[in-house]
Amino acid sequence: MAGKQTTKSTAKGATVKARQTATTPNLKTLADKIFEEAYQIRLAREPAKEIQYWVNHSRNAARFSEEIARRAGLDAERAYANGLLHDIGRGVSCGARHITDGYRFLKEKGLDNQARICLTHSFYPKTKLKNFGRDFSPEDYQFLCDFLEKVEYDDYDHLAQLADFMAGSSHGLICSIEKRFTSVLVRHHNIDAYLELSALIGLRSYFSEKCGEDIYHIFADEIQQNILSDYNEGVYRHIRANLGENLLF
Repeated sequence: MAGKQTTKSTAKGATVKARQTATTPNLKTLADKIFEEAYQIRLAREPAKEIQYWVNHSRNAARFSEEIARRAGLDAERAYANGLLHDIGRGVSCGARHITDGYRFLKEKGLDNQARICLTHSFYPKTKLKNFGRDFSPEDYQFLCDFLEKVEYDDYDHLAQLADFMAGSSHGLICSIEKRFTSVLVRHHNIDAYLELSALIGLRSYFSEKCGEDIYHIFADEIQQNILSDYNEGVYRHIRANLGENLLF
């Protein structure tokens, strides 16, 4: 009798497990669903054309991360979710606060790995945090300081950092570090340019070695198209706005 009960219980457990497997979406599907939720939240306060750059950037980061992870021997599904959701906070918040608000948003969803990426993707090197002090509440700034002091970056953190930089927001194309960095430098007046650019070039070298191929070669056509598109247009607007009549050209 006990043997029959055990068999019946085991069969019931297998049925429940099978049902859970059938109804639980894989990580990519779940990430897509959560991104759509955040998109709808932002769409309620901004027109679609104003947030398309965020959508393009996030989807490019997902695509880039998935491809590099596949070639580098990492979990491509996890990398895709990291890339797609790294800026999820921009759907529910704005400004630098998207970093911590995105973290909380994903923690509530139970996506701890992707929540971590919301915090780590912006800080390479970690000392970059000091430039953000005025953008956070004292509590959030202290939380970030404590978190970054304790966390040890892994390959998924580094890949998200590289993806964030190479995932262009215009033309739906992957861009070079050099082009994106020029834009960031001009728009944000980056005073730690040397350290940040050195870190990014180091990440390019690291993942190229893991892939057995220069990552610029993997996305060569897109990078070339991106460079030849509107390379100076956005950057030039910011230069003119800041220099005005002092502009020499």
